Amino acid sequence: MGYILDTSAPPQHTILRGRVYYFQLRVPKQHQQAYGPLVRARLSECGKEAAILASHLSQLLKQAWSSNTKVVVCIEQALQSARPAKTTFAAVAEEYITARRVDHKSSMVAVRALLT
Repeated sequence: MGYILDTSAPPQHTILRGRVYYFQLRVPKQHQQAYGPLVRARLSECGKEAAILASHLSQLLKQAWSSNTKVVVCIEQALQSARPAKTTFAAVAEEYITARRVDHKSSMVAVRALLT
């Protein structure tokens, strides 16, 4: 069995180390006091998700750097706001039971049985 070699270019402002994409962008001189010479952040193992996160983060940073105000962007908060919300089956079932107004106890018993 052979390996599939991914020859596609990594998303803009990212580097791939092992299986993980990292964001990396040089900081303009006038903003290096707040950020340092480079902004680096771990993005994702998924290339598509990394591309979305890198695009969002680079847009936020470039916007903040182009404005005349000295706004410092919190990298972790910016990445967290762009990541899709992770939901569990139990949370979806709970929301369904509440929205449909079905019997909560018997429905949750069935959900727990399904999960185990």
